[in-house]
Amino acid sequence: MRPIILIASLMLALLVGCKRHEAPVPEDPGTTAVKSALYQAPAQPLVAGGSCALDSVDGTPAANASVKAGAGSLFAGWMGDAQKQVPEKAMLIFKGQAQSYQYPLRAKGERQDVVAALGAPGLAMSGYNVVLSLKGIAPGKYFLSIINNEEPATECNLNIELTVIN
Repeated sequence: MRPIILIASLMLALLVGCKRHEAPVPEDPGTTAVKSALYQAPAQPLVAGGSCALDSVDGTPAANASVKAGAGSLFAGWMGDAQKQVPEKAMLIFKGQAQSYQYPLRAKGERQDVVAALGAPGLAMSGYNVVLSLKGIAPGKYFLSIINNEEPATECNLNIELTVIN
């Protein structure tokens, strides 16, 4: 009986110790969160191109998501260019009525579901999971898209309207 109590105590201590190594909480946009910059739309609209999706925001399906101004939020999805390859230079764009913002975006996550759905082996590493700092983002509604900054620059509409709340 005594060894069981010791093992149970040891396991409990290990579980408590594991808590110290958790990832940063998205509500705390620390130094690991990607920061925004103001986005100035080009004089001529960009050509629509590529394939992309925003699957979730903070674990909630993106279509139903809202985020808190000043916090950090985890955005997860995938992106590909018109040639069904992962773009090297991309930006996630928040288009608002008064102001728009941009975030650098890099795809590094494996997405075999995208490869299977599109028959595109070049999109195997098209996934992104990024914590974005919403510090300085005004409350309101934003239409989201991904801009591929390679030549020629194209825009992939995510068909998501995100609400930023106080």
